[in-house]
Amino acid sequence: MARLLVATLLASLVLGVVDFGAIPAWCRAMYPSDPEQKTALQLCYIENHQFNRMSAAARHDCYAKWLPILVFLDCEQGERCSSNLLVSR
Repeated sequence: MARLLVATLLASLVLGVVDFGAIPAWCRAMYPSDPEQKTALQLCYIENHQFNRMSAAARHDCYAKWLPILVFLDCEQGERCSSNLLVSR
């Protein structure tokens, strides 16, 4: 049992070191700092409580649905108009 535990700990350590750069990027993708992206993810969750922000495909579909609307609303309010947030396939 101890050998299995040691092997598991070593494997997780190696994977953590090898993939260290991917972990923060993955967290930033799930919890973006951009206000429109945050709002889009919240709206997707409100719309569907099964929404999985860990899935890149689910986030992409969410952004494709909500970002054009959110950017349009911001332009209407005169706060911020940027079309670079639109997700294209």
